[in-house]
Amino acid sequence: MSDSEAVRTKKYFIGANTSAGFINYGDDIFANLKKLYVIKGGPGTGKSTFMKKIAEKAEEKGHDVEYYYCSSDPSSLDGVVIPSLGIGVTDGTPPHIFEARYPGAKEEYLNLGEFWNSDFLSLCRDRIEEISGKKGRCFSSAYKYLSVSESVRAEKERTLLTCYEKEKAEKAVCRFMKTVGIGTKHALIPRQISAFSMNGESDFDTYKAECNRVIYIRDKRGIATFLFDEIIKKAAEQKLKMHVSRDCLYRVNAVAFPEKSVAVLLGDGDNVINSERFIANEKLGDVRKKLRFLTALENELRDCALSELRQAKEYHFILEDIYKEAMDFRSLEKMEKAFILKIIK
Repeated sequence: MSDSEAVRTKKYFIGANTSAGFINYGDDIFANLKKLYVIKGGPGTGKSTFMKKIAEKAEEKGHDVEYYYCSSDPSSLDGVVIPSLGIGVTDGTPPHIFEARYPGAKEEYLNLGEFWNSDFLSLCRDRIEEISGKKGRCFSSAYKYLSVSESVRAEKERTLLTCYEKEKAEKAVCRFMKTVGIGTKHALIPRQISAFSMNGESDFDTYKAECNRVIYIRDKRGIATFLFDEIIKKAAEQKLKMHVSRDCLYRVNAVAFPEKSVAVLLGDGDNVINSERFIANEKLGDVRKKLRFLTALENELRDCALSELRQAKEYHFILEDIYKEAMDFRSLEKMEKAFILKIIK
């Protein structure tokens, strides 16, 4: 096996579209790097492609690479971290704005605006403002739908609590967490593997791929929220380092204990915790109709939010086409080659 084949890659999302708006995890992701390069430029100017080239060269040299993708467009790369070099590169344009805290000492800006035709873009200003406004309103509407959906979810959870066998669930989680073991220092680290995006709902299998033991929570009613909360509580007591991913309503939907090589995911598999065990069936009948209504309402609101994001995608493509026409990609490619030779050892 060659060095490049042995390299491990990890895929995450750099942020999340949620009921609270866009959440950027960049501060957590890049906090401990020696050097962070922040790329500035418009849509379609080559930021994602530039970062892919950096990652590919790093892998060729035998380095592990962490890929951080756009939560709105999972095909677009928003950040790269090369842990062995202490180097990161990220998109510094909205919505994931990253401002330098220690400019020059830690962060450096790379301005792709040096390679576009400003006169051409000035002629397109009215069109750019119009399409950008429409795109922004789509995101705003999507977040409003998700906000209402979060309120519905909260009511659904309050209803579920009336038939949730909490003590039984806590004992089950306690037994499981004993098998995970004790750590040395607790840390809750956002590592997003789910996205509510312009392409629909997307997931990476990074937690599953990096862990030897995977536990699945089979959940058809929403009980998993309570189980994950209890897992997080026990992890703090056991001083465990954990990675956490959340859904679009900011509920935890996956955790991993990297030092123990254990992950807990929503879904079905060989090793399953069936959340139905923690429902008191004699009490469920009293709220079943209400739960069906709330679930249908929540799903309808999520569909409306996804529809807005799909419309935003169309506007995003229009903006990309405008900026691509303005770019001098040949000159940009020369800069990229020189930059990659400088930072990848």
